[in-house]
Amino acid sequence: SHALQHPAHGYYTSQSTQIGQRGDFVTAPEISQLFGELIGVWCVSVWTQLGAPASINVVEMGGGKGTLMADLLRATENFPAFRDAISLHLVETSHELRKKQAEAVGATEVPTKRPLLQKPLGGVPVPPPMSGLPEMADGMTDEQLRAHLASAHDAEVAANPEMVLPDGNTVKFHSTLATVPPGPILFVGQEILDALPVHQFEYTSEGWRERLVDLDDGTGEQHFRFILSREETPAVKSFLRRRGAAVDEEAQEGVEGEGGAQED
Repeated sequence: SHALQHPAHGYYTSQSTQIGQRGDFVTAPEISQLFGELIGVWCVSVWTQLGAPASINVVEMGGGKGTLMADLLRATENFPAFRDAISLHLVETSHELRKKQAEAVGATEVPTKRPLLQKPLGGVPVPPPMSGLPEMADGMTDEQLRAHLASAHDAEVAANPEMVLPDGNTVKFHSTLATVPPGPILFVGQEILDALPVHQFEYTSEGWRERLVDLDDGTGEQHFRFILSREETPAVKSFLRRRGAAVDEEAQEGVEGEGGAQED
């Protein structure tokens, strides 16, 4: 996760042109606009099968430069009822890629309708009883907790401004899927699972061990190698707790890492 998303050194946060024919890799949306347009038609089809709800969230995760979403939106211009129903939510952790995505879809920032809460604190809802809050709130007074919640709210507002498309549809950026509002959702994710970190485990004669990346002092071009942990790592222990029992020998497993992917 740090290798991809570290604020200063992460792959997706420290570079600005790693996607495309002149970058490190190219994906289908960058090769032909037909890909994104077909995804747009698919969205309209699924929306119709859902009963054409009057409001639906279109969520893209890891949208790169925004090429796919731009093609999707262009293709759906011929379906005005669908366009009137959608709210666009873009889950993206890279600020540089957020800028590119906003530019690609023609989104512009609008003054937020959500008031800042930190100053003054008056009017901030009183939090629930302390006994009902996570352990992190232990020791906080109600006033301190209100200030903490207000500060977190203000930071979220500043980091994720409200935006609109040229036709008036709302656009909202998110740092995590958890902040996408509830309701009917159409998910779009081009190769997003490929970019999520996973823990890999292998069963040995000594039990489950985690597969790790180590430095290789050899003379080859790639100065990294795969090794197995000598002991049970915290990830292995968590994996075993989830399984609740021993699993088959000679098996290899991949489970979710910080990004939330799961592979077998």
